[in-house]
Amino acid sequence: MRKFLRRESGLGLVDTLVALAILGTAAVAFVAAIGTSSITAGDVKADTTAQSLARSQLEYVKALPFDEKAHSYPSIATPDGYSISTDVSNIPTADKEIQVITVTVSRSDETLLIVEEYKLNR
Repeated sequence: MRKFLRRESGLGLVDTLVALAILGTAAVAFVAAIGTSSITAGDVKADTTAQSLARSQLEYVKALPFDEKAHSYPSIATPDGYSISTDVSNIPTADKEIQVITVTVSRSDETLLIVEEYKLNR
């Protein structure tokens, strides 16, 4: 019976340290993945907001009366941190009945989206 008990051994110090190192590495990888996911979700939200603002601004400009001398049109209200600029240019080879509307959506001085569309005098 004594021989049998002497052969049994528990976890040694090395085994415990190896197990802790593996668990620690897995935990660090998991936390890093959560951080990356959070950053990506924020970027997607900013892009979606920029697209929605650009679309709304273009629809707003199209609904305004045509002004052949306009260099810009008023902007819609924006959420905090976002800004919209609307530039107007005439097509050189066309008559003055067509304008190119360029909408630029920015957030914290970083341009997120630039969209161009035509406005016709109808």
